[in-house]
Amino acid sequence: MSLDSGDAAELAEMLEFLSDWLARDPVRPGASLAAFIGSRAYGTRQLQADLDRFVFLLGGSDGERLFQMPGNDDPLRNDNVTTSGPAACCPVCSASFTPVRRQRYCTPACRQKAFRRRQPAPPPPAPAPGPGRRSASIYQCGECDQRYLGDQWCHDCNRPCRRLGHGGLCPICDEPVLVTDLVSHSQ
Repeated sequence: MSLDSGDAAELAEMLEFLSDWLARDPVRPGASLAAFIGSRAYGTRQLQADLDRFVFLLGGSDGERLFQMPGNDDPLRNDNVTTSGPAACCPVCSASFTPVRRQRYCTPACRQKAFRRRQPAPPPPAPAPGPGRRSASIYQCGECDQRYLGDQWCHDCNRPCRRLGHGGLCPICDEPVLVTDLVSHSQ
C-alpha cells in the first residue's frame, strides 16, 4: 500500500492531535475506553503509545515521545488515572458505585463490615470460677457418721472420711447437707 507524503503528514498530525488530547485528560477518555473495551488491560496509556508509534512510523516525529523515560506525570504513577474507573460493585452490599482510587467498598460502613467478617470470632469469656471440688464436697466419717464440708479428716476419730458428693451448709441448722438429700426430700 502506498501513501502520498501529504496524506501521511496529515494522518500523522491527526494521530499526534489525538495523542495530545489523551495526554491532557486521560481520566474521562480512559473510563469511556475501558467501558468500550470491557477490560482495563488496554487503557489510554497504551493507546497513546500506539498513536505515538504510528506518528513516528509515518515520519511525523523523531520518536522523542515514543522513547522518552517515564516521568512524574506518567499515568502509571498517577493513582487517579490507573485505579479510578467505571462503576464497580460493592462486595458486601452489591451496590453499584464509582470507585475513587483503590476504593473497593461503596461506604466506610461496608468496609468495616467486610473487615469484621474477615476477623476470627473472639473466644467466649471464661466461666466464672466456682468453688473447688473439695470445698463443695461433703465427707462422712466411717466410725462416728459425722459429716464435714470440705474436710476429709474426722477430728474426733482421727481417721480419714469418705466422700459422699456435692453439697453445702444448711441455711437453717448450719449442718452439711448433700444436694441429693435436698432433691429427694423435695419430690
